[in-house]
Amino acid sequence: MLPNLVILNGPFIDLSNKEVEEGNFNFPKDQQPKNLDDVFRLLITPF
Repeated sequence: MLPNLVILNGPFIDLSNKEVEEGNFNFPKDQQPKNLDDVFRLLITPF
């Protein structure tokens, strides 16, 4: 039996993380995020 619903409770992006503060994300050149909403969309939404 598989669940019909998954509830995810954040925060999903830790703003105090050194890599996040410095903007060190590894994305393909055609998918560079402009803000943290884009980072969320590219990293978290696919799950």
